[in-house]
Amino acid sequence: PSLEGYLFLVMPRLISLLDLATTPINVAESTLACVSSIVSAVNCNSFASRTILKLVQLLQCSPTQQLQTAVIDVLCTLMEQLQDEFTLFMPMISSTMKKRGIVDHAKYERYSRLLFSGRLIPKDMVRVPPLLSGDTTKAETGLSMVNTDGMTKQYVNATVLRRAWTVSQSMSKGEWAGWLSKFSNELVRQSPSAALRACSGLASKHPKLCKELFNAAFVSCWTELPGQYQQEIVSSLQEVASKPDVPPDVLQTILGLAGYMERDEKQIQIDLKLLGDYAERCHALAKELHYKEAEWTLEKNYETIEKLIELNQNLDLPDSAVGMLNYVCKEQPDIRESVEWYRRLQRWDDALSIYRRQEAEEGPSYSNTNGQLRCMFEMSDWDSLLPLYERIWSGNDHQLQMASANIGMSMA
Repeated sequence: PSLEGYLFLVMPRLISLLDLATTPINVAESTLACVSSIVSAVNCNSFASRTILKLVQLLQCSPTQQLQTAVIDVLCTLMEQLQDEFTLFMPMISSTMKKRGIVDHAKYERYSRLLFSGRLIPKDMVRVPPLLSGDTTKAETGLSMVNTDGMTKQYVNATVLRRAWTVSQSMSKGEWAGWLSKFSNELVRQSPSAALRACSGLASKHPKLCKELFNAAFVSCWTELPGQYQQEIVSSLQEVASKPDVPPDVLQTILGLAGYMERDEKQIQIDLKLLGDYAERCHALAKELHYKEAEWTLEKNYETIEKLIELNQNLDLPDSAVGMLNYVCKEQPDIRESVEWYRRLQRWDDALSIYRRQEAEEGPSYSNTNGQLRCMFEMSDWDSLLPLYERIWSGNDHQLQMASANIGMSMA
């Protein structure tokens, strides 16, 4: 904050050093790290236009992906400061990113969505780190060692992390917990967050703490890994979950991670059907309902409807189950109504109407008549039951007579 009165002296000089045509790349990288620290700590609105234009020029000619990522991170910090005013520069930034082949920068995309939805909250200004105090060692001024929040940021050793997530083909049921513990500890040790990495020693001795830090450590490493390594992690997690002997704790950890990333607006590339299957296997009914509802929005089919009704019933949410059924009948008239839906919901009058309609179209049958008996009995509709009993016992269907005898005994 003490720099605010001197920005007119500092910022123009720093901005001029971001020109790769006249500045060596290592100087430009150190300058960018310095600018990142300043915009995180000081309100730079008066220099925002000049800074953004120079950053876009640097993005256009940056020779390394590392430098491109650092530039976009600084732009994200400026987006937090400027709020709606930043939208003036977004078409130019998007065009430059497209030209350079940067199609998916998770942080920029997330900040953009939050900005347009009015949910991007500016962060509090942080103290400028020792980067400006004269100590210009590589450990402190390296581009990848300082993030836009002014906090020290560590490298992620993807090779070491890969060894931890790799799954052996001959793992027994008792070894899965050891694999998860090893993977969790390595995520904390390799996390680019200095706060998480500082917990690695304690987490290795206290499994409960390591389990609590798993989601945060995973996401912090995930955002730093290239797409190839991200896909390898996803494949490894899917391979683990596909094993028939994997314990429910491991499945619940994967489901918890998927939910954590979803809330953080980072989608893990595991199919919704698979996540629903994982939830079903470990009896996580609420999570299974969540993924089945998401699956329904993408693929409206008969099996999903039945599963949603069943899950709502098992979770003691009868009103939700009825609402789902009413919605399907109204919005999806092409999906054939099932009498089983109404029987599960104990809506016997609607089930009886379907049985009678089927009887009028297809003629009487054992299953249809037995279903009518059950519906009338549950509704205590004795006036309709007696004529139906007379018809059954005057006929020759002994199987139906035996089935109806049970209901008749209950009536008596």
